[in-house]
Amino acid sequence: MDPATGEKSYATDIYTFSRRKGGNKYGRKRQISAVSVHPKFDGNPFCGFDIALLFAGDDLGSLNFTTEHYNASYLIVDSGQY
Repeated sequence: MDPATGEKSYATDIYTFSRRKGGNKYGRKRQISAVSVHPKFDGNPFCGFDIALLFAGDDLGSLNFTTEHYNASYLIVDSGQY
């Protein structure tokens, strides 16, 4: 909701990241291709309809996803203990 006009406003150029560390290190970046917001959402997070679905589009690759920034060893689980 735009606080100045009271009208619904929508973000553009939305991205999702995996294994992100700050702004310049991540394992995968995808641009969101579509957003579906519940039709009864009125901009108020307490209205009970603050639900949306995001659809991931193109895979835009990774940036600085190297062993210099990420641990390459596997997580070993023994008897359910980490």
